Amino acid sequence: MQIFYTTSFDIEKNTCFLTEEDSYHCIKVLRKKEGEKIYITDGKGHLLTGTITNQDTKKTFVAIIEIQIQEKNENENLTIAIAPTKNMDRMEWFVEKATEIGIGNIIPILTERGERDKLKTERLHKIAISAMKQSKNYYLPNIFELTNLKDLMQHCIGFERFVAHCGDVEKHLFKLINCKQKTIVLIGPEGDFTQKEIDFLKTNNFQEVNLGETRLRTETAGLAATMIFQINKLSNSL
Repeated sequence: MQIFYTTSFDIEKNTCFLTEEDSYHCIKVLRKKEGEKIYITDGKGHLLTGTITNQDTKKTFVAIIEIQIQEKNENENLTIAIAPTKNMDRMEWFVEKATEIGIGNIIPILTERGERDKLKTERLHKIAISAMKQSKNYYLPNIFELTNLKDLMQHCIGFERFVAHCGDVEKHLFKLINCKQKTIVLIGPEGDFTQKEIDFLKTNNFQEVNLGETRLRTETAGLAATMIFQINKLSNSL
């Protein structure tokens, strides 16, 4: 089932139009015609069934004939704050896979040993949209702009707070995480957080955790934390 994306769903008028990128793909590439049935999501849990009312490669309008709402889950409770990798392919890989598995928020963070101080989040957003559609997960994660640790604290109010690093830490994230609670997990750069950063985070109520016996790359650590959250969610549902 091919799924398209909209940012303009009007629930009262039962209409929407596809994004320019999806309009082009729908009409020019897939050669969909006026009156044909297609499926759309708004990234907010809705799966829409509609018919094309015009054949515009820049702004395809759709009349909605059915609305399904994906069952709300705890994915929105998980925020991963992660230092961008020097190789952007790895960061993009993390965004794609975390979106497929299920995540609420991704916050790129500035750190002392970080390898990037600038980041184009527009491409990450497009990758997340594609991964959402491919995985039939109709909730699109929020992707924030690059944020320093001090400013990050405003995103942590009311959250369970964890920082994963490569130091000698006994507690594993698996033993502490609770998918029913709003949770933020910090993942540092390849060179890890500095002790100064760890001390700052500890004074702001972050618990130190490890993610296993092996040393993980940044993007692998981010995905491991996402999986641990999902395993906790699964175990709670059994």
